[in-house]
Amino acid sequence: MKILITGATGFLGTELTRYFMQQTNNNVVIYARNEVKLADAYDNPRITKVLGDIRDYDNLYFACRDNDVDVIIHAAALKRIDICQDHPMEANKTNIDGTINCINVCKHLGTKLCFISTDKACEPCTTYGSTKYLAEQLVRRESQKGYFMGMVVRYGNVLNSTGSVLKIWEKQIKKRGKVQVRDINMTRFFWTVEDSVVFIDKAINKENIKAGEVLIPKIKSLNIHDMAVYLYGREKIIVTSCSHTEKTHESLSGDYCSKDHVVHPKELLCPK
Repeated sequence: MKILITGATGFLGTELTRYFMQQTNNNVVIYARNEVKLADAYDNPRITKVLGDIRDYDNLYFACRDNDVDVIIHAAALKRIDICQDHPMEANKTNIDGTINCINVCKHLGTKLCFISTDKACEPCTTYGSTKYLAEQLVRRESQKGYFMGMVVRYGNVLNSTGSVLKIWEKQIKKRGKVQVRDINMTRFFWTVEDSVVFIDKAINKENIKAGEVLIPKIKSLNIHDMAVYLYGREKIIVTSCSHTEKTHESLSGDYCSKDHVVHPKELLCPK
């Protein structure tokens, strides 16, 4: 299979590349706009590196056409909630317009599209979540018209990913000796990057998949306060308050809420 990964030098994209390269029948096109990371990315005869932005339709089209791509795994996005909130037009250009470019490429070339989404797209309250929700709907509606085979993979937070709460806490503990928790009741879905890439692989290879289908894994959640206490001890926790862009709980679908699937932190985190 020939796979193009957008955002391929990011946390998820890097792991996807490594995973698919372990399967000898795959060829991967690494599509990314960061030239330094692209130059340092995985080297393999079965890998093609393309410098490009998903905002650029022509570049994306030729990357897929010239490499005879079978499936696009669309992982590129502006993901920082605060940055997207302050720069909604930029979020729109990448998260919505970039997805439209992927859709149009798939329409013209008959390529399959796997759109990587987030629990923030379920009943969104932020610019980031709203752009991902709209992108989901675009993939689903256009695929259901029969123009191409598209699917959505929606899941929660990936442990230790760029910008994750664990990375934020690491910086806080080094700088101040304490970590901040917004709400003692806050819960979030978590799973590992290894689990996420296996699920994506199963999604793109799923038989009898419906056009525009949304694939949601059954994953567990953690209470954020309990997570912080488990990692750093109660004396190092500062409880602040939620901002208007934060929910106490997230949902993966209307009936699958993080508050209903909480497990002890030791089930998902490495022991102390």
